[in-house]
Amino acid sequence: MRAFKALSQEYVAAQLEISPRQYQRIESGQCDLSLRRLEEISQVLEVEPPELLGMDEKYVLENSRNSGFGQGFTHNPLTEQLLTQYQEQIKQLKEEVAFLRKRLERT
Repeated sequence: MRAFKALSQEYVAAQLEISPRQYQRIESGQCDLSLRRLEEISQVLEVEPPELLGMDEKYVLENSRNSGFGQGFTHNPLTEQLLTQYQEQIKQLKEEVAFLRKRLERT
């Protein structure tokens, strides 16, 4: 996604206030990615976090070179883990909202 938007690793790393090497490790899947960091990256790339999940940049770039424009999605276990974490966080927040609404109704 980053290269598809013509952004360098150095630029994204600077926006995230991390080293280019650290960003490269995130991008290549060599380290775990927190939900917070996923959201920060999505803000820099100006996309929603789910758009980053499952996006195989190499496949997209190869297809865009071959056909002028391409989109590619692949199965990625790390992506599934992030998606599961993201969904769990949403579930917890919904439960908290429901709890707080009930408390407000009592007052």
